[in-house]
Amino acid sequence: QHHIKSLEAQMLETFQPNFPNFTVAEGIVIHTVGTWFRLYAHRFIEYDVDNLLYIDTDCVIMANLDGIADYIEQRPSALIHWGESM
Repeated sequence: QHHIKSLEAQMLETFQPNFPNFTVAEGIVIHTVGTWFRLYAHRFIEYDVDNLLYIDTDCVIMANLDGIADYIEQRPSALIHWGESM
């Protein structure tokens, strides 16, 4: 519940200055709560997290992800495309 209230505050803070009639209920009709969390995720994730792997809900994992942490440690700024070419 705590994050939901924070998310609502973020939405209002972002949109009401330019759209005074904007409501959270209207925003959730336009986009899902998950969409809003992804938009503001950087404001909810603790800063002391070393690594974070985001996998969208419509992804199907068809490979073993065991080596991904090692890959990130070797190339900390790498963007990862995991697949046959790796």
